[in-house]
Amino acid sequence: AACPEGKYSEYLIASTACNDCPLAALSPTGSSRVFQCTCIAGYNGEDGSTCTACARGTYKELRGSSPCIDCGAGYFSSALALGNRSLCRACDVGTYSSLGAADSEELCLDCIAGTYGNATASSVCAQCNAGFYSTTTRAISVDACLACDAGKFSAQKAADSETMCEGCSAGTYSYAGNSFCSVCPAFSDSGPESDDPSKCLCNVGYFGAVLQDCSACPAGKYSTDVGLMQESDCLLCTAGSYSEQAWTSCLICPAGTYAPAVYPA
Repeated sequence: AACPEGKYSEYLIASTACNDCPLAALSPTGSSRVFQCTCIAGYNGEDGSTCTACARGTYKELRGSSPCIDCGAGYFSSALALGNRSLCRACDVGTYSSLGAADSEELCLDCIAGTYGNATASSVCAQCNAGFYSTTTRAISVDACLACDAGKFSAQKAADSETMCEGCSAGTYSYAGNSFCSVCPAFSDSGPESDDPSKCLCNVGYFGAVLQDCSACPAGKYSTDVGLMQESDCLLCTAGSYSEQAWTSCLICPAGTYAPAVYPA
């Protein structure tokens, strides 16, 4: 009679003389050669030879001599001889593993401050964008990333402290969550850590609306204050005095000359 599954015989004798396949190997019914014994799922080895259990962190779904396969980054397995990839376990949200064959859940590392993991089976943690920071470890959402205050900025991704938000210098401004400070319009200035373009005030001798380049007060006018919004805010030179564009005061006419009440006439 033919040898049953898992046995073989190289002689044409009764099945009672059939030999067992090596451990963790099977052969088809009626096998007559040891090489017909192939390793089952979860085990690896040459046909007809000893089969070895797939190591922790790996699996093998097919019978035969094909190699064991890594569970893959973001996964782990602490069990031997996995016969299906679905038995590889995913790292939790807020953790990651870059290893291909992690053999323990301890190898799923916490996302560090400045990063977060919003999905299972992550191979890397997502970084907080520039302009944001987070002091939370094992964060599971982008909501853990906090915006730098208006008037400050951070050009670095994955900032892990509010101290990494730097103050804008004079002449610039920023909104909350900005990665850089914007320069004030031409001929205007602002104080340090300005949080809005309205803090950019036209220089003395200039006027202009918010977010627009400032224009010079015309000849015959002047200003002594910052922040003028329109030309009518510039002051007129009095009779007998004059000014050029963007002046901050009027000069008395030289001896032998004069100026009308509005200069130029």
